[in-house]
Amino acid sequence: MDKSDIPDRSDPTKWPELRHIFAAKFESKTQREWEDVFDGTDSCVTAVKTLFDVDNRPVARLSESPALAISGIRPNILKAGDGGSTVLQQWVGWEENRDYVVDGHGTVMNIGQTKL
Repeated sequence: MDKSDIPDRSDPTKWPELRHIFAAKFESKTQREWEDVFDGTDSCVTAVKTLFDVDNRPVARLSESPALAISGIRPNILKAGDGGSTVLQQWVGWEENRDYVVDGHGTVMNIGQTKL
């Protein structure tokens, strides 16, 4: 597929097709392969990780990045029941147990496929 085959992104009726195209493209490589693609470029990308992922690095193996290591810093996280459900509903329209669940650590886990 070349660039001329990609639908016009300014046309909202083409967005489902665009989601499919981009999802298929991203799924065509492993996370490590994508890290290698973007390593050393001026692209603003990083892996999406949960806060409690064993391999949760501030920058995913990129050799040139202005990011600072955040080891030793504990982010201020909303605890389950502290308004997170309200924030998610108001900001992104998500409903608990339909769009996400909260795990035992208070981490919000998306249900279903990624919405690009």
